[in-house]
Amino acid sequence: MSSPEVERPRGDRAGNRRTPTWADADVERVLATEGSEVAWQMAHLVSELDEVDDVAAALQLVTSTALSVVDGAEFAGVTVRGPGKELETAAPTSPLVLTADALQYDLQEGPCVDAVRGQFMIVAHDVATDPRWPAWSSAVSGTVGSVLSVRLVSARGNHGGINLYSSRPHAYSTQSQLAAALLAAHAGVAIRSILLEQDLRDGLAGRLVIGQAQGILMHRFGIDEHAAFAVLRRLSNNLNQKVARVAADLVAEPGKDLAAG
Repeated sequence: MSSPEVERPRGDRAGNRRTPTWADADVERVLATEGSEVAWQMAHLVSELDEVDDVAAALQLVTSTALSVVDGAEFAGVTVRGPGKELETAAPTSPLVLTADALQYDLQEGPCVDAVRGQFMIVAHDVATDPRWPAWSSAVSGTVGSVLSVRLVSARGNHGGINLYSSRPHAYSTQSQLAAALLAAHAGVAIRSILLEQDLRDGLAGRLVIGQAQGILMHRFGIDEHAAFAVLRRLSNNLNQKVARVAADLVAEPGKDLAAG
């Protein structure tokens, strides 16, 4: 899963603390006003997220948890950017989410589009009368009463937006919005950890396969490891492929004609 432009919402180089976001400032308010139930649900979510190792599974946990944590939410999904940077929906809890989201992508307007573009939280208390997205609101007002979208972000970048739909107008109270912000904060940190772990695994796997390819070239041509890596790098440039990809192809077919690519 690819990410949009990386944002780093932490302190500056001088070490000054960043300006707290709404989610940062109000986490304690959520726990104080909603009681221990929200705290337990969030703790359970964190425990479950710690056990998954891919983003898709993490997002599925986030959307299913959202329906019990955010009062008023009936349907949930996450807007992300696909391989070609196009917007798509992940982990929907209902076909309604896919339909409502797809209309936003086609029309290039709507709360989840605004969240992905950088707005932290968007609330449409009454979709039928909200003037911000006239074409989208007109298309979905018969089934969607209110929407709450929260940007999903971490130090790794902007991962997308959590979208919470309700069939009722004015479904989301201030406490609902705060709970959604808290959920997004937990989810963003979890996704960052998963992506870092994936990078480490991919990096290790790449180094291993490059070493195997170097060994094949050293044995085949009687060269040392530095010359073998230079061959891989030249092939990488000629084929416009990453060195790890060239190495994997060579390991899969050790006797391949290098001149033919």
